Amino acid sequence: NNPVRIQVGLQSAPGRRAKQQLFEVDEEGKVPLLLDLLRKGGGRVLVFSRTKRGVDKLARVVNARGIMAAKIHGDREQAERDAAMNGFREGKYRILIATDIAARGIDVENIEHVINYDFPHVAEDYVHRIGRTARVEAEGLATSFVTRADRMYVSDVRRLIGDKLPALVSASGGPPRE
Repeated sequence: NNPVRIQVGLQSAPGRRAKQQLFEVDEEGKVPLLLDLLRKGGGRVLVFSRTKRGVDKLARVVNARGIMAAKIHGDREQAERDAAMNGFREGKYRILIATDIAARGIDVENIEHVINYDFPHVAEDYVHRIGRTARVEAEGLATSFVTRADRMYVSDVRRLIGDKLPALVSASGGPPRE
């Protein structure tokens, strides 16, 4: 009759200083949108991909465009993960591309922008991912790419965090498709 919710660990709401934006985009439009965002921003950026292969592909594409990025995922050797993290922390790499599993231990100050290249399938992962920016007193930006297939996961996030999630905006500038 009088339920009580007790939560230990992960907060169920993103940081107050994290500005969020959701872009509806086709799968083919994700890389061009990512490259555009990376070219516009000047600060430290953390990009999340759902899979190890996705991380590897994105790192190849981004580096081929002359934008220095490191990558981190579970199939990389510990020395490679350490080198990527140290390079990101020290500013050798402005961009780190990671999977959720590899990103669990990331505690880097001043990450200005988190990009969910692949929208998370678990609502709590969304909160965890965007929690990497806007830490303590800093402000940050969290951008998520949403494909048609991702819409149901956006609904899950809305149920978890409520009205803190902004409306979906078309990456092409027009209204989102219904």
